[in-house]
Formats: sequence, C-alpha cells, structure tokens
Amino acid sequence: MLDTLIVTKRIVVITCFLLVGVHANVIAQTTQATEVKFCYEEQELTPYFMGSSRFPAKESPGVLIEMLYRLDEQFPGLKFTFYRAPWKRCLSDVSLNKAHAIVSSYSQERASMAVFPIEDGQVISQYAISVSKYCLFTMRDSKLRWDGKAFSRQPQKPIAVPQGYSIVSMLNEHEQPLVFTNSSISAMELLKKKRAEAAVTFCDSGAQFLWRQDDPSLGIIAQSPALSLRRGYLAFSKPFYQVNQDKVEQLWKQIALIRNREFHLLLEKYDLLALGDQLETR
Repeated sequence: MLDTLIVTKRIVVITCFLLVGVHANVIAQTTQATEVKFCYEEQELTPYFMGSSRFPAKESPGVLIEMLYRLDEQFPGLKFTFYRAPWKRCLSDVSLNKAHAIVSSYSQERASMAVFPIEDGQVISQYAISVSKYCLFTMRDSKLRWDGKAFSRQPQKPIAVPQGYSIVSMLNEHEQPLVFTNSSISAMELLKKKRAEAAVTFCDSGAQFLWRQDDPSLGIIAQSPALSLRRGYLAFSKPFYQVNQDKVEQLWKQIALIRNREFHLLLEKYDLLALGDQLETR
C-alpha cells in the first residue's frame, strides 16, 4: 500500500513538471519575435543604404537600416534580418515570399506584388518610412530642363537612371530616352563622363556623389524643381501579411512615430559623416 502511494505521488510530481514545461514552452512560443526577412539594394544608395557588403555595416549602415533598428528596439513582436540583392531581385523575392519586406514607393504594379498600408483604396501617406525627392542632374550648360510639368527638349544622349526605380515610369510617360544602370553612383558616373545627357536619382544620393567628388569644375547641377516626391513604405509579402496582419498594422503606426522623430536627425547625421569623409581625404 505504501509503495503504491509513493509511486502515485511520483507520477503526480512528474506530471506537474511536464505541465509546467509545456506551459513555459507555450509562453515562449507566443512571446518569441517573428522573423522578418528584409531585402534591400546591394548597391550603395547614399544615405539610405550604405556600403555594398552582403549584410548591413556594423557602423553607419544607412538611414533606413537604422530606422528598422529603431523598430526592432521599440516593437518586440517582430525581428528584422537583412540581406542584399539587386533591386529587381528584391521585388521578385517579396512577390514570391522569399523576402518578407522591402522599402518601396507605392504603385499599382507594386501593390500587386506586396501589401502596402491602404485605407479606402488609398495608400496612407503618414505611414511612410521615408520621404524623398527625385532630381534631374545635368551639366550646367545643358539645354535639357524640367519646369515641373514637362521637359524642355528631347536629349541628344539618353538619361541615366538606376534600373527598377519607380521614377522610370514617369520618364517613360514623357518619352525620354533612357540608359539603365545598376546604381545611383553608376548613373552619376555616366553623366560625369558625358556618356549621358542627364542622370535621375534621389536628390540626396546625387548630392552626396557630388560632395564626395569635391570638384566644382565638373559643372554638374541638380535641376529645380525636383522631378517627383516619393514616399517609401515598408511593404510586406502577401503570405506574411496574412499570417501577421495585426503585428504589421501596429508596426506601420509605430513607423510614423519613429519617422517623425528620427528621420531628419539621421539624414543630418549622414550628411556630417559625408562631410567628415571629405575633409579626411583632402
């Protein structure tokens, strides 16, 4: 009888430990952050994505990477991991759910590949993670001009523009001849070598290129007004969004707060870093 009681007590104790273990495992699973595979351009896109290594640089990885680091810190439900690829590959990967997220401007074509913050059929502009402008860069004596509505003429040489950038559709609408490059730097280099009539890229990226050249005799200017203002959104693959809809929608709200507080401060930080690099090379 005594032996039976001892065995019974042992079974009860073991069962309790097992139940506690199962409960702890359930808690761990429910509190564990969901991985977000983020794909971004492998070429440097100053100041948004710095360097050209496969993974983010440990120091000064770029404005948008640091913005996502802030999200990691303030939103424990999701955990970003990063990899780099050509931009068109990133678009393809997110459409196939090989990547979970990208930063992209909104268009109907891209909305067919990924999920953007939409309300009543319109993208929610305050949920943008970045606000950037595209500029037309030309030689100072170029007769090619942009007045805010139209180009002054057809260029004798093509306009250099990074492949896959959303501004391409606008340039096509204006029937401008284009030559595609793999990065903003490559586009500006074609202009510098006078193999292109102009270069179109983000205003900040083109300005940083000229800053680093430190050669006023190049005679390259940014046309005013800017060609277009584009907002970048954190867009998610459709399967990922379906499984994590609540988390993603909370994240978009958090992005708005972080952008208002951090974005321009980070831009200033990278402007100062670029200035420091320039002074060191003099």
